[in-house]
Amino acid sequence: MWSAGEIASSWEALQSNRLRSSLALLGLVVAAGTTVASLAFLQGLRSDVSGEFALIGQQTFVVRRWPTERSANEPLTPRHELPWRHGDLLNGLAHVEAVSVEAHSQVLERVATRTRATTATVAVLGVTPEYERANGTTVAVGRFLSETDGRLGLKVVFLGADVARVLFPVRDAVGESVRIRGVPFRVVGVARRDGAVLGAVSRDAYALLPLQTYNATIAHVRDHVFTVVATDRAAVPDAMDEVIALLRRMRGLRPDQQQDFEVERNDAFSAKVDALAGAVTSAVLVLGALLFGVSGVGVMNVMMASAAERTREIGVKMALGARRTRILAQVLTEASVLSIAGGGVGTALGAGLAVLAREALKIPADVSPEAVGAALAVTVVTGLTAGAYPAVVASRVAPIDAIRSE
Repeated sequence: MWSAGEIASSWEALQSNRLRSSLALLGLVVAAGTTVASLAFLQGLRSDVSGEFALIGQQTFVVRRWPTERSANEPLTPRHELPWRHGDLLNGLAHVEAVSVEAHSQVLERVATRTRATTATVAVLGVTPEYERANGTTVAVGRFLSETDGRLGLKVVFLGADVARVLFPVRDAVGESVRIRGVPFRVVGVARRDGAVLGAVSRDAYALLPLQTYNATIAHVRDHVFTVVATDRAAVPDAMDEVIALLRRMRGLRPDQQQDFEVERNDAFSAKVDALAGAVTSAVLVLGALLFGVSGVGVMNVMMASAAERTREIGVKMALGARRTRILAQVLTEASVLSIAGGGVGTALGAGLAVLAREALKIPADVSPEAVGAALAVTVVTGLTAGAYPAVVASRVAPIDAIRSE
């Protein structure tokens, strides 16, 4: 273990040439800071996605006409629409708890009052009451859409938090009137804020209408999306099999015919993000290793130059009885002090950047103790490795030759 005197002596030696030491220090700061910050953002991404899908993604899946991801070169074979009645029939399956039937428009809308209006960034959907359960929507004020609203074709709307905040910044939105495509709707409820996907895309910019009202006022659709809630998480595979079998039968598909609809688990996105984050983490670790390697070369050069400049001093110490192990330890201590200083500053800066981005910009970031500890450990290893060769060279200097060097 290094003594306080050895550390102070090593620091003083490094300060004898501040420019050279600073350049080596900068490399370590960049290596440690980049690694810690990158890992913090990746961990934040994983945690954010896991949190978003923890409540609904693990127990739900979506049935739609077309896949969400399709190759540009993939031929578009004809597919029949998914009518509302198909969604209703799925409710009778043994492993299905609820089915939300939804009409999705590809066009984002403006929602307005007499005095205020949103930009054309609001997703307007037609939904059944099961949407609240299937999509994890929580009512903050008022109520959600009901069966009666749809059956009577009432012109009512349930607003996402961002839409309500823009249109009614200082008063309760419930009971107020808004217009979508010039049609007036009465606000019956506002959702609790959900935040943004990955800290960037808002999940609160939407307006929900009863499906019947949507068909009568916004767009009459024949193709729907079904969000299916299984009876529990373990029942999802069974529920998917039941849904596929029933839809194939209702759509008249023979056993040898290709499926003309898609069934996708909501937590598949979380799995994709995990896989992507794992790949990016590997790339970050490789980049970090390269940066630490380059900074290690810088440390080694500093130690070589420092040992060369102090050849006479080393010779005198050895002539007075200092052992080679003492000279070896001295150079290794200097290299380690330089590395720990650079790694400590870099780790602090990387962690600070991640926390600042999380608090000020709402970018998901999670500084883990493991990442901090790993960065500091790598800096120590870098220092010891980079200082090993200069230390061996310095310890092998013949005392008489060293004294004559000046």
